Amino acid sequence: MSEEIRRVLAMASGLCSREDHEEAEKLIRDALEHYPGDLDLKAMLGIILSRTERDREAESVLRSVLKRDPDHEQATSTLGRLLDNSLRTEEAESLYRGLLERRPASHSIADDLCRMLVEEDRPDEAYRIAKTHADRYPNEYEAYSAIQHVLESIEDIIREMTEETDFDRRNLARLASNLIEQFEVIRRMEMHVGKDSLRAGDHIWELDEEVMRIAGELEYVEGEFKKHRTALPANLQAATRLVYAERNTRAKSK
Repeated sequence: MSEEIRRVLAMASGLCSREDHEEAEKLIRDALEHYPGDLDLKAMLGIILSRTERDREAESVLRSVLKRDPDHEQATSTLGRLLDNSLRTEEAESLYRGLLERRPASHSIADDLCRMLVEEDRPDEAYRIAKTHADRYPNEYEAYSAIQHVLESIEDIIREMTEETDFDRRNLARLASNLIEQFEVIRRMEMHVGKDSLRAGDHIWELDEEVMRIAGELEYVEGEFKKHRTALPANLQAATRLVYAERNTRAKSK
């Protein structure tokens, strides 16, 4: 990619973030007059068209990109979301899975697929895919996005179940187990990706905040057990103490 194209894409992305899609589209179309075969520019045009609800035109542009490069991640991601939003979920799933078969290290596509499966009430399937992906690429920060999202979504599902009765011992224990697994994902990320790399990418503070949140949620779960004069299973109690200890260590280091 030339520096000029890189500059244009960055400018267009900035305009889109400010919702100035009209100016972004003009910028990309002008650039395409000079670089008519550039697939990244065409993919960005597809993104802009999709965001401005011109779905047919967006789909046509994105498919033209994928016809020349079936493994173009940005075009695949944008077209997949467009298809999913148009209730063509099976097409979107096939598109995502096809790219992951050819390029299994496509982290953004794994994330898109898992998010779609969660929305389709298939969280267990999403969990298996997301966990396998993170296990396969433990040294890459982006590989953890899917498993983090899926675990947080499952947390919400379990929490809703616990709110249906006064004291749902089984699902409260499941909630604690889910929160502990979220904590373990963070620890694994820090171990394999490295705290220095995470700090350089400005991610470490987000992980610290997430550990604080998880510890707070675990305190709530333990409180529910104590209110009913009982306790978490011993293995969950032990894991919870580790989360609290880590929370306290991080709080002191701030």
